[in-house]
Amino acid sequence: MTEIWKPVQNYEGLYEVSSLGGLRSLDHETLRVRKYEHKPGRILLPHLNPNGYLQVSLCNKGKKVMKYIHRLVAQAFLPNPSHLPQINHKDENKTNNAVENLEWCDCRYNVNYGSAKARISQSHKELKKNSRPVVQIKDGETIATFGNCAIAGRETGIDASAITKVCLGRKRFKTAGGYVWRFLYPRPKAEGDWITLDDLLAQS
Repeated sequence: MTEIWKPVQNYEGLYEVSSLGGLRSLDHETLRVRKYEHKPGRILLPHLNPNGYLQVSLCNKGKKVMKYIHRLVAQAFLPNPSHLPQINHKDENKTNNAVENLEWCDCRYNVNYGSAKARISQSHKELKKNSRPVVQIKDGETIATFGNCAIAGRETGIDASAITKVCLGRKRFKTAGGYVWRFLYPRPKAEGDWITLDDLLAQS
């Protein structure tokens, strides 16, 4: 398979991302102690974060930012005319960031894709009927799904009451622990199908 390189969005002239999920910096001049120094390009080694996604640190004008590699690949190679917010790994392998394995999608599609739906349904059956599964979201990406706010708080170390307030849309609670949180609900008369709180609000 031929590897194609394209500029990283908003980092043109500094970094390139490949169709196979590779990242590299380009030769450039950098300011060091009041003078410019030549800095040769190199292949960047990704970091596997606790949620199983590959990330890399990019720097522009002295500011470093961690970026998801799959999002950089999608932004460079996949058109997104519908402005979909999330990216799905077709083979459910979060480290396979080849462009052929990625697709833009919405939250509902992402959490119902492949084995995710079965895992969520099984978790839901093991909980009380009034429990509400919740989704953990970072930078528009679904990070994990938990049986309820208490479980999410216990497994992440984030205050469960804060997670609940974010899910309920309480004022001044946009995030908890640096993450966005949303409830998942079973769609009426369609067991195992799931919609988000935003979907329910849109229907009301």
